[in-house]
Amino acid sequence: MSGEPTRYVKTTADSGNPRVQAFCPRCGSPIFSTTPGEGAQPTYIVRVGILRQRKEFTPTKQNWFRSAQSWVTGLGAVHKNEKQG
Repeated sequence: MSGEPTRYVKTTADSGNPRVQAFCPRCGSPIFSTTPGEGAQPTYIVRVGILRQRKEFTPTKQNWFRSAQSWVTGLGAVHKNEKQG
């Protein structure tokens, strides 16, 4: 992947806050989301499937756990949020 992702602002986050959604302009695959505008420390949520070195990253939080499939296991020590948090 190369170049700039296409972005749009989604205004329907559970928190009521807008989120910038970034995706591949060629195939539409989601890449990341973040807070819009010039903020102090933006938080980026990166889609693991786009990372080549994904086995080198250790998760620190698991969002949207309330909708997790029953086969999602092995992340017992990772903080879980029922929604995005």
